[in-house]
Amino acid sequence: MDCPLINSCPFFNDKLKDMPSMSNIYKRNYCKKDYIRCARYLVSTTIGKENVPLDIFPNHEGKAKEIIKNFKKQFLLILIKIIVSNNKQY
Repeated sequence: MDCPLINSCPFFNDKLKDMPSMSNIYKRNYCKKDYIRCARYLVSTTIGKENVPLDIFPNHEGKAKEIIKNFKKQFLLILIKIIVSNNKQY
């Protein structure tokens, strides 16, 4: 099954710099088959497509998990600052 993001994906549409020589294999294995495991899909659907780095390829699952983890960590820090700030006002 094709990835639902395939039409707008810079990787699938060859819009990224330094496309890997194996990009056609990645497209077949990730974009056209097992998109749930695609690093770009993981980041896009978890924390938003605006947070997908241009240098991440479908097979960079570890990098995707790290990006998501760091994003959530920063989000929590911001949330804590807001809560602390609001508590000081009372």
